[in-house]
Amino acid sequence: MATKKESTHQLINRNLTLYQREHSAVWQCRYKVDNKWLRATTKETQLDFAINKAKELLVEAEIRKRSCIPVVTKRFKDIAMLAIDRMERDLKGGLGKSIYKDYIRIINEHFIPSLGQRLITNID
Repeated sequence: MATKKESTHQLINRNLTLYQREHSAVWQCRYKVDNKWLRATTKETQLDFAINKAKELLVEAEIRKRSCIPVVTKRFKDIAMLAIDRMERDLKGGLGKSIYKDYIRIINEHFIPSLGQRLITNID
């Protein structure tokens, strides 16, 4: 078992950890959402502010999960699947347009295979 460093703090047991990397004054955190560990920076150098920011990050991730929004939305596929889910929900509810069926097919057959693994920020 790894030894705990002095720069590591358990904020919520087995769900939220705050730590500092070597050669960095900024606090990082790792938190568990849906049994999956995620990491983020708090962008804070003071411990008190970093604790508050880490808790905010965890709460925000939990809210995204409950709202059926991807917790991490870096890849095109995540955003495309969210759009498809919304269009399918509208179609089932009677509010969707008939063109949504074509949009869903085109996204699944063309866009996701070619752009699916690309970062959203790198598509122009």
